[in-house]
Amino acid sequence: MPGWTPPAPFRPFSFLSRGLWSRPPEMLADLFQFHAPRNPADYEHAFVEEVRVTRRVPRDARLERLILICWVLIAVKHVLVIWAVHHYHVPFHQLWVNAPTWAAGVAATLAYYWRE
Repeated sequence: MPGWTPPAPFRPFSFLSRGLWSRPPEMLADLFQFHAPRNPADYEHAFVEEVRVTRRVPRDARLERLILICWVLIAVKHVLVIWAVHHYHVPFHQLWVNAPTWAAGVAATLAYYWRE
């Protein structure tokens, strides 16, 4: 067939034939100084250009009080749901109501305390 060339034979370590080891890779150019030592003027150029230190925002006492009030309300709701399920013999477990409420409360509380 005109224009058809057979496929190249499989070489498991084809990077060896390309001369990869005859010259250093670009990413290791500063690690192994094969070419020449670095220019002393280049030492002033660093990867870290600027560092900013900021103080964390102080916690809001009113918001923490609101979180505490919400947890008290969640606890009261849990007690009322447990009482209602046992008193009225509802055919499901009280955790079907209480578990999502508790999980949402934990997620919201952790989001507040783990914020940046």
